[in-house]
Amino acid sequence: MNAPAQHGRASDMIWALVCGFPEPMRSSRMLLMLSAFIDDSNMDTPPMAMLGGWVGPAKDWAAFSDCWAEALWMKPRLRYFKLSEAQNFNGEFHGWSEESRDERLRLLVKIIERHKFLGVANAMPIDAYKEVFGDIPDRGIRNPYFLSFYGLITRLAGYYQEIGRVEPIDFIFDIQPGKAEIESRLRKSAQADKWSFCLTAGTLCPANQERQ
Repeated sequence: MNAPAQHGRASDMIWALVCGFPEPMRSSRMLLMLSAFIDDSNMDTPPMAMLGGWVGPAKDWAAFSDCWAEALWMKPRLRYFKLSEAQNFNGEFHGWSEESRDERLRLLVKIIERHKFLGVANAMPIDAYKEVFGDIPDRGIRNPYFLSFYGLITRLAGYYQEIGRVEPIDFIFDIQPGKAEIESRLRKSAQADKWSFCLTAGTLCPANQERQ
């Protein structure tokens, strides 16, 4: 998540995602924010590939975005937050003291807890994945991001069916440069698996967590 732009609020980006819907559908539209967590989002690096995110209605994401941006904009300011940079004191955390870093992390964790999103995650051993899928010609499937993403969608479909909620979810996912094959494969799967995707996925929207 980024710090606020010079003009406008961080929540403007959230409302832009649902601007085509009337109220109250706009505020209640479910959004899943996904990011890959493994060695700077490089999911094909051993030992584990992990994909996780949070699900919540647009109105909660809008409130969260403003709170998050305000926390980033506190001095010393952060343009964006990446846990790997906080852990290694590089990037946006270069030159920070351990005390200052921990204080900011506690604040960010409190913001996440306050908004009570539904957390989802998927993890798999890289070596086991490559043993099964490493020789497949399709470059999209060879990357564990595809199966991880697809697994999260189908699990969410089953979960929401169990609790009786059928509204679609918009998936906002962090695709790094060079991963166009994965995005293409995800969209093909969305067309092929009508049950899971019609039940849960409103749109598939790539994003970059460091965009300014």
